[in-house]
Amino acid sequence: MIGSRIVVLFVALITLTSCHRIQPIYEVSGHPIPTASRNLNSDQITEAIIQTAQADGWLVDKTSATEVRATEKWKDHAAVVIISQDGKTFSMRNDGSTNLRQANGNIHKAYNDRVRKLESDIERRLYRIP
Repeated sequence: MIGSRIVVLFVALITLTSCHRIQPIYEVSGHPIPTASRNLNSDQITEAIIQTAQADGWLVDKTSATEVRATEKWKDHAAVVIISQDGKTFSMRNDGSTNLRQANGNIHKAYNDRVRKLESDIERRLYRIP
């Protein structure tokens, strides 16, 4: 009796712990570009985004003057985002993943952690540009 309770509690604990690893996909929509960088032209903003992503270890393909596709690979995982900007804001949307349990609008928290870090680093870089 006590042994079966321990097993049930153990299974419940494992289930709860694994649930925290799967989260809704984090996307950035309309993140304001710092006022100090708003005098930059579209190519300069896109270039700052590219340099930031590359410095963070993302592989970047420029798809237009205002959009890039960035991929970060580690172990047997990959996260892919489309980063776009309009001179006043930038946005990041999911463009796929590998081995990150993506399904029904949810994904492993490692994806979200990486996207949040990239968002923060882009913002910091745009603050530093005169």
